[in-house]
Amino acid sequence: MDPLCGALPPLEALVKHHLSGSVDAERHEQGKQRLIASLHGRRAVSPQRGRWGVLAVALALACAAGGFLWSKREGAPLGYETVGARVSQAGYIRGSGPNGARLSFSDGTRVDVSDGTHLRVTAVDSRGARLAIEGGHAALSVVRRPAGAWIVDAGPFVIRVTGTEFDVDWSTDDESLNVSLYQGSLTVSGPPAPLGVMLRPGQRLSARQGRLSIEPLVQRHVR
Repeated sequence: MDPLCGALPPLEALVKHHLSGSVDAERHEQGKQRLIASLHGRRAVSPQRGRWGVLAVALALACAAGGFLWSKREGAPLGYETVGARVSQAGYIRGSGPNGARLSFSDGTRVDVSDGTHLRVTAVDSRGARLAIEGGHAALSVVRRPAGAWIVDAGPFVIRVTGTEFDVDWSTDDESLNVSLYQGSLTVSGPPAPLGVMLRPGQRLSARQGRLSIEPLVQRHVR
């Protein structure tokens, strides 16, 4: 019996284990025959090495196809629109009236920007977005998703969230940060806490002049 044919059942099982999707019977048979023909061109190796060679090819195919399928699963970047906003040539979003501006993302996430606040959307992908607040106040309501990933930059501080409601105040004058968390959880990292500090619902984080403190919120959130 041809050792290549004997190795095909485990080869097929290995590939099916690592890949998802379906293919019609004709294309499956054509692909199998091409693989057999390719491996027959290297018959000078021993049966034992031949078996390992088949498995190596299978693993390479599984990894390559798996990477392709993962890239397909990534999906298109989220879309968003602004209401009541002025957008400068540099990409800064500012409120055009006393009620400020709102960014609405296609996954349901909302970002309310107070009048006078400078905010930019610096990156967007299928999992979330990265925002930069360069002075002012923003209220965020981030929709929780299994693969969600949102980041807010405020000066030297980085706020990482997956799904939550919180407010951010950043002042460039005295480099002070205030984060009030109402729902979910998030992590704030910066000069006072380079490894990050986790914030829980009902807590307020304040950072100023290299010092960081966490206190309970004194007023209940109403949005």
